[in-house]
Amino acid sequence: MRLPVKKAALVTSAAVALVAGTVPPAEAAVPYRNWVQASHNKAGVIFYPEGDSFRIWNNMRSDGPETLPIVAHAEWNYVGVKDKWHSIGNVFEQSNAVYSRNLSEKRQIYFRVCYFAPRQECSSTVRFRVGGRNP
Repeated sequence: MRLPVKKAALVTSAAVALVAGTVPPAEAAVPYRNWVQASHNKAGVIFYPEGDSFRIWNNMRSDGPETLPIVAHAEWNYVGVKDKWHSIGNVFEQSNAVYSRNLSEKRQIYFRVCYFAPRQECSSTVRFRVGGRNP
């Protein structure tokens, strides 16, 4: 039995609304991946869920010895928890480092990379499951 076009459109719209309703709109708008980088790859971070580790890189260079060094760090926060962002790492110019934290394996996190040059700037935010499984 075929449904009339209007009824088929309503059924399809209801199914899409039901699926979309399972994830909060703000969370659904945040990309799901284990890495993020600042514009022009100035700095970035990769999250490794197997060891709760963040590899942070900093590709920037200051203008000279008179200027302050450019330092990058990562920030993270559990999805659904309304508290301050937690900062991890201090990576100086043209280097990278790995930092680990003991995170809850049953949660997802938001994370981003930030740097000071001369004011703090941050990349967009992404989310990833700490246990490494898909959402």
